[in-house]
Amino acid sequence: MAAGTGIPAGSPTARQARKGGACLRADTHRQAALIKQVYASDPIRCPKCGAEMKTTAFIERHQTDVIEKILRHCGLWEEQAARAPPSTAVAVAPAPDSSRSPRGQKKCRLTAMINAFLDETVALLRRLDHKAIERARQILLKCYREQGQVYAMGNGGSASTAQHFACDLAKYVIPTGARPFTARCLTDNVSLYTAWANDADRADVFVNQMRGLLASRDVVLTISVHGGKGFSTDLVRAVRYAREVGATTIALVGFDGGLLHQEATCSILVPVESTPQTEAVHLVIEHLLMHLLRADLAGQITHA
Repeated sequence: MAAGTGIPAGSPTARQARKGGACLRADTHRQAALIKQVYASDPIRCPKCGAEMKTTAFIERHQTDVIEKILRHCGLWEEQAARAPPSTAVAVAPAPDSSRSPRGQKKCRLTAMINAFLDETVALLRRLDHKAIERARQILLKCYREQGQVYAMGNGGSASTAQHFACDLAKYVIPTGARPFTARCLTDNVSLYTAWANDADRADVFVNQMRGLLASRDVVLTISVHGGKGFSTDLVRAVRYAREVGATTIALVGFDGGLLHQEATCSILVPVESTPQTEAVHLVIEHLLMHLLRADLAGQITHA
């Protein structure tokens, strides 16, 4: 193959390319063929003006710099062509379209899926309720100052997020030598959890672990993808029990928020009907709250 051209080395066109020290001289039809390769369709929608047109019309309508940007982005433009004099037609070389192979198609699909997931995550983070996050920060800071206890809980993946909350509250946010948060995750003690789940109403598994211990200065932190709507009745009962005692509640939820979003003192909703996205953003919220509390306890934030 002629280096960088995708053309058989012994072909007349390859010898012509070597002789000229550049790629093939491209006319309108060759450029159109490459643009079709980029867009995999004809007609195409012009990225500059938005009009739908045949590729040949696109080439004739727009200046060389537009064509260059598209082909350079897709790896179909060669530097020698870019240095050609203005009177010379755009010099490009045909490149094999690897995206048409099964492996290339799989790679394209994979890239598209990665980009779509990350783009959605970024969009969800921008849609979070800043006032609810600030409210949750204030509740946790007040609990710490009053020497209350945080009871964190969740089911499935949300149980591990609850455990993460309890861990970071007890260690990460605390200045060296200072008193830690008193924080407990109610799924940590598997023996106790399963004893209550086995010997009493399963939906009271969290309430029974707090009964006689929960006080008005404490915080009940519930984490749920569906917010207790059709799932996690145990979390809904925990929030209602906390309200009876006079304790404050925080909920991290997704989908439409469910009962927890309606009944918690403070609820932070991830507005998406996706379990992976909800759980991913819940962890970002957890780390954001820890970041703020750490700054609070270090005296870097002066207002409460």
